Parts: sequence; C-alpha cells; structure tokens
Amino acid sequence: MIIGAHEEFTAIMKVLERMKSILRDADERGETEKEIETWVADMREAAYSVEDIIDEFLYRGHGQWSGGDKSGVFKQIVKFPKNLWVTHNMASKLKQCLADIKRIDATHKQFNFLPRGEAQRFERREASSLSAEEYVVGMEIYEEKLLDWLQSGRQSKISVVGQPGSGKTTIVAKVYNNKKVKSHFQCSAWITVSREFIVINLLKSMIKQLYKKKVNFLQPKLDEMVYDELVRTISDYLQTKRYLIVLDDVWELNLNIWNQMKTAIPFRSKGSVIMLTTRKADVASFAFQVPNHILSIETLPENKAWELFCRRAFSSDTNIGCPQQLEPIARNLVKGCRGLPLTIVVMGSLMSSKDPTELEWKKKVVQSPNWELCNNSHFKWVNKILMLSIHDLPYRLKLCFMYCCIFPKDYLIKRKRLIRLWIAEEFVEKIRNRTLEEEADNYLEDLVCRNLFEVVTKNEFGRAKRLRLHDLIRELSLLISKREKFCVVQDGAEGEKVSNARRLAIHKSSPPNVDMSKLRSFFGFAIEITMSRQPYKLLRKFRFLRVLDLQGALIKELPNEIVELFNLRYLNLRRTGIKEVPKDLGKLRNLQTLDVSDTGVEALPKSAVLLRNLRNLLTYRYVYDLGSSKSFDFVHGTQVPFDVSELKDLQVLASIVANGDMVRQLGNVTQLRRLGIIFTKTGDQVQVQLQLQQLCATIQKLDRLQSLFIKASDENVEIQMDALHAPPPHLQRLTLVGKLNTVPKWFGSLNDLNFLLLECSKLSDKDPLSKIHALRNLRYLTLSNAYEGTDLHFHTGYLPMLKMLKLQNLSQLKKVRIKYGAMPKIEKLWLSCCDKLTKLPQGIEYLRELKELILEDMPEQFVNPLRDNGSSDRRRIATIAQINHYYRESSKMCHESL
Repeated sequence: MIIGAHEEFTAIMKVLERMKSILRDADERGETEKEIETWVADMREAAYSVEDIIDEFLYRGHGQWSGGDKSGVFKQIVKFPKNLWVTHNMASKLKQCLADIKRIDATHKQFNFLPRGEAQRFERREASSLSAEEYVVGMEIYEEKLLDWLQSGRQSKISVVGQPGSGKTTIVAKVYNNKKVKSHFQCSAWITVSREFIVINLLKSMIKQLYKKKVNFLQPKLDEMVYDELVRTISDYLQTKRYLIVLDDVWELNLNIWNQMKTAIPFRSKGSVIMLTTRKADVASFAFQVPNHILSIETLPENKAWELFCRRAFSSDTNIGCPQQLEPIARNLVKGCRGLPLTIVVMGSLMSSKDPTELEWKKKVVQSPNWELCNNSHFKWVNKILMLSIHDLPYRLKLCFMYCCIFPKDYLIKRKRLIRLWIAEEFVEKIRNRTLEEEADNYLEDLVCRNLFEVVTKNEFGRAKRLRLHDLIRELSLLISKREKFCVVQDGAEGEKVSNARRLAIHKSSPPNVDMSKLRSFFGFAIEITMSRQPYKLLRKFRFLRVLDLQGALIKELPNEIVELFNLRYLNLRRTGIKEVPKDLGKLRNLQTLDVSDTGVEALPKSAVLLRNLRNLLTYRYVYDLGSSKSFDFVHGTQVPFDVSELKDLQVLASIVANGDMVRQLGNVTQLRRLGIIFTKTGDQVQVQLQLQQLCATIQKLDRLQSLFIKASDENVEIQMDALHAPPPHLQRLTLVGKLNTVPKWFGSLNDLNFLLLECSKLSDKDPLSKIHALRNLRYLTLSNAYEGTDLHFHTGYLPMLKMLKLQNLSQLKKVRIKYGAMPKIEKLWLSCCDKLTKLPQGIEYLRELKELILEDMPEQFVNPLRDNGSSDRRRIATIAQINHYYRESSKMCHESL
C-alpha cells in the first residue's frame, strides 16, 4: 500500500481539482431539481473530505513543507521510518475516499455536468452603483415631510415604518445626511439596533459617534465602562445640545430596554429629535410610550417603479430608455418587484449586464430555473428576485460575495481587509500581468456595480472604501451559505451546528466547546477569548485553519502553540491587547497577511524572516493625545530585527522602524506597493543623513510603489530628500512627517499623486504652493505645522482637481488669498489651530463647489463674525451648506454649527 500511496496521493489532488470544476459547472447552471441538489451536496461533501485528507497529511508532515508542490512532501515523509504509521493511515483513508468518489462520480454523467477550467473571465461593467439621489425615486414626499418635522422643532419623536426593502433606511439616511439637517443639529448619531442587540453595545456605539474626534482616544476606556458610566457620559454630552439620534431597524417592543436607553438621552433638550425605523407597525406606534409622529413608507406606484428600473437597467444610455422589443418583458419584471425599491434596483442591475435582446432576457430570467427559488414564504417573491442576482454571479464572484455574510449585520467592511481575506481563501484567480490584489479589486468593483453592496464611504480615487450588505441580501446569503455548508454564523440567536463547519463567525459569544477540526476560517468579532488556558484544545479545534481573524477581540496574549497552525494564510490581531507574538512565528510558512497594528507589539521575532509568502505586514501603532493637536509622535513603528529583503513577495509594509541596514535591504523588496518607515532618535546626525541618502536610493528602486509614509525621529530633524532624483512613477499617496525647509524639486514629477500630507515641514519658501500647484491630479492636501510664512496665495489655475484642503498648526499664518479659478473643485476646507489667522480667506466666495467649512480651535476674532448672519463675512460664505466649529472648553472638545 505504501508503494502505491504516493501515486494515489498525486491522483487524488488531480481528482479534487476535477471535482471543484464539476461543482463550478453545477453552480453556474443553477439546477434546482431535488435529485440534482442531493448529488451536488454529496459531491461537495466528498470534495471537503479530500481537502481534509490532503490537509491532514500536510499537517503530519508540515516540517517538510513550506508551500509549493504538495506531492513532494509525500516523498519526503515516506523516507523516514517514524512516519510510516502516518503513511499507512493516510493510504487507508485515500483508498476509502477514492472509492466514495468513484461511486458519486459514476452518476454525474446522467446530469450532463462537465468539468470546467477556471471561471470564465468577466468584464467590468460600465454601470455604477446607484446614489441615494437615484434610489429615492418616487419618495420625495417622504423626504420633504421628514425635513419639515426635523427642522420645525415641534416633533421630538418620529417613527418611520415600512417593509424590508421599502427604502425606509435609505430615505432616513438621506435626510440624516442633508446639509441643512447637519447644520440645524449640534450633534447626531446613527445607531443600528437589529433583532439581537445588547443595550451596553448600543450605548458604546452612540458614544463613538458623538465623540467622533476622540473615539480612538476613548476606545481603551470605552471597553472598560459599565452601564452607569456609559449613561452618564452620553447624558452629560447631550445635556445642553440640540441633537438628532436615529435608531435604525428596531424589531422588538421591549419597555425595559427602552427605559434603559431613555436614561441616557435627555428628552428635555429643546429641538432635539429621536427617530427610529422599523418594519413593525406596533413598534412604530408604541416604542416611545408617548404619542409620536409616524411616517409609513408605501411601495412605489407603477410609474415610479418603472422609472427606477429604467435608470438602473439602461443607465448607460438614458436617452433611449427601454428598447421597444424588451418593454413587455421589462414591464412584467417590474410588476414582479411589487414596488419595493430594493428589488427593483437589484433586478435592474441584473438586467443591465445582459444583451438588450428579447432572447437573452427570456433565457437569463424568465426561463431560468432559479426564478422559482425561494426560502421564505412570506417574502417569496423578494427572495426570488434577489436569488436571480446571486445565481447570476460567476463562480468566483459568488464565493467572494457569500463570504461577506460572515460579518455582523450592518458591519462596515473595509475593502482592503476583504480583499486580503479573499486571497487567503484562494477565491481570486491569478491573471497574467496583474497582482492578486488588483484582480480582487476588480471582483469587488463588479459586486458594487451589481448593487449587492451599499458603498458607505469612498477613497480619494472614488473606489469603495467601506461597504455593508443590505439586511435582506445578507439574510439570503446566509441561507445559501448554510445550505451549501459554506459558513456558520453564531450571532446570539439559536445556535447552529458547527462541528462540520468550514468557516465560523462568532458575533456575541465565546467559541463553542466542540470539535471544529474541519474548520478553515475563524472570526471572533469583539468577543472575549481566553487562549492561554488550554492551548492544545485550541489547536485540536483549529489545526487546519487558513484564516484567523480576531480584530477587536478581547484577548491579551497568544499561546506559543499557535505557530503549529501550518496552513494559516491570514492572521489578524488588530486592536487586540496582545503585547508580543510567539518567538517561533516563522513556522507559519504559508502566512500571507500579518496584522498587529494598534496592538502592544513593539518588535517582531527574528524567525519572521522565514515568512517567505508574506504579502502584507501591518505593524503601525497610533497614539492619540487629546491634550494637543500638535503631537509629533502620533504614530510608532515596529522593530523588524531581520533581513527584510528575504520577504520578496511583500506588497504592504507599514510601518517599521529604520534600524541598521534596514533601509538598504528594502531596495530588494521590489514588489512593494505601500511602505511606511519611521526613524528612531539618535544623537548621530551624520548617521541619520546617511540613512536618508540610502533611503532615496532605495525608493528609486521601488518602481511599483504607490503609497509612501516617512517620519523623522524628531520634529527638528531634517528629512533631506534632494537625492531622490527619480521618485516612483506611480506614487499616489505621500506623507512626510519631519523638517523639509524647502519643497523638494522632484515634487513636480509626481504626476499621479492624489494625496499629500506634509507635517512639521517648517517650509521657509516664500511661495511653497508654487512647487505644489503643478500636481495636476492632487485631490487631498494637508499642511500641518508645515509652513512658517505669513501668507498663502492660491493663484488662478492652482490645484485644479483638489477636493479637500486642510491648513493646521500654521502658527505664523496671517492671510490666505484665493484667486478666481483656483481650486475650482474643492468641496471641503479645514482650518485648524492657525492662531494668527483672524479673517476668512480672501476670495473664499470664488469656491463655488465648497460644501463644508470646518473650523477647529480658531481665534474668536475669526469665528465671531460668522455667528452674525448679517455680517459681511457671513454673506461671503452663504452658499456653504455646512459650517462646523470645534473648540476646547475646560479641556473638553465642544461643537457648534454656524
């Protein structure tokens, strides 16, 4: 048996690929007959069993394997007598597994499933996700009524009720973000309640939103606060303010819980409003225990439903609208959506990707077997429509989409985190001349364009930065995931069976004390895990783990035994309480992402040099000082005491301490896209300048670099960068923290630069903007303690693409002049701690696109005229929708809307 075992091992890996290919074909055909579904389930179970055998074999012999050809490990293991029992055992399992596969495989031909190669390439569609403006077609009357109620001062309690997908949250969110509403209320908070909630968590969420500017400083204290402290913190803050509090998606009428919430919210504040959204009429009527205004969101009338559908389905050619030959089919589809905006938008997005022919529309929708798929009888027709969009996804996209239901309800999912997880799970296909990250980014954009995500925030390039799933879409995704044994989510409701789970997410409890040996991914969202007590039990549960994501979990240490998780690709410990990682971290030879940012980890072990598959190393630690906005040491790096040039696959390295030969070594890590480097304090200034010269030489080698962060050891240490003659050609983000004296000449060649932050630069140039204005693609510019002159002149044509300008801690600045035609696209202007700037920028009235003016700790001489609606200064900024003033009073940060 041993002699033939190697051949069987090699064969079974080929069989696994073939099985996956057949499953792809079955999935993309979307068959729904019971017999076929049973066969697919059996095939999926068999594929899982094959994976288990392969992973167990590699687990037994992981000392001989560090990625690459798996069959080669078998040859190594059978050479050693001590491993013979492993070989015998595995050979027996292989033989049994192959017999089961032959039995299942013998029946697949009758279903006409065929092995496929990789999922077909899909093209990025031109359509984009709908904005709130487009989504609320036909709902203008609700918007007007809410705006009137909020600003009249007569209603202090408002309930908005509507069925799932009716757009109630969308319309409330649009009003909540309205500029007039923002300026009317002094503070606001949006709290998602959901079906299963804990009052203390709701109160913490409220504090985070009310104290937006202090949230990172408050976080450590917030984790320790008990109920009474939370209530007092909120009550004290709201006591004298006109506030707007939104409680979104309230399910149950629980008077005890509502009374606990009421204690924190002072109802006597004049003009303040509490507004809730709910799908239940009784909650809307009686939630506040007193009379309140109720707004019922009805379904869209036929003409508005048709308008919304056409905007989505034919958005690339709105002048033509629906082709005549498609109108009967399209009208029927819209009728099936029953006036619900969510289903109309999703259906329109689905059809926008199809050829506008009668045959294609009938084939893809009306005649699709998935048209009749449903799981919830009450919302059968809603599920039917949403299911169409999910089953229309190419196989890899479907995996990526379903993965998102792992996150808690209404969780803000960060784009980069999601992309790294997809890669760790091997969902992303490698395409020639593209990195895995770039291809995954395309996947995400495709899902966004299908309106399966809500884009909450975008980055400076207009791409999704934070996303979340709509409730109905997430619930349906969970149903599919459960049926296909893709993942199990424990969110405090009735427990799911986890013993056979491949992926497990714990939202509100501790990990169950059961066997989880088949688990490949584990997520613990802000839960308490004690890992040090029984580490061997942990390993027995997690031995084949690929993904371990404990971001925000309440853990203080990692057991050393975690390094035995040989299969681990992704380890996220961000914002946990750990202070060190195991010395033998290098055993995790397959690790691709290590995130210890915002933890107490100050140094990595030397063994980390063995992490040759590492692509992302995130190690920065932010420090927040409420007492001063001028703190230089706002971020710390981590010591990396090994030759970093050995990690040749690194894409992201942020942020490390520049020690010894580190700077030179970085020149050999040529795949880097993002680099953060922090210099340490030293008395040898000659050594510092030599390191900076070496850094210039290193950066010139990193021609793929897109983001660069450099911080000097001290605010008086000069970052001498003149030796950088040829900066990376595709640099998009640049942050320099330290003394520059003059703007480097090479700034003018940064043609792709989008984001620039200069901190403590102490520029003495007479006109520093003369060297910056040439950055034609710059959208975000921050000058913080960066200029020692008294005047800043923005001449005609300066910074044509700029969206945001922040001037902070410019202690000598007395005058800002803006010429007509300068910064024509600017939307936000932020002036902070400019003690000698006593007047509005001259020419601010020329900034026609300016939507928000933020003032922080500015002189009273500057602010007072803006409080007078009749003043000339006030008239000059009359077109600016939001003017927010933040100031300190008795060490507290206060806010007023001007």
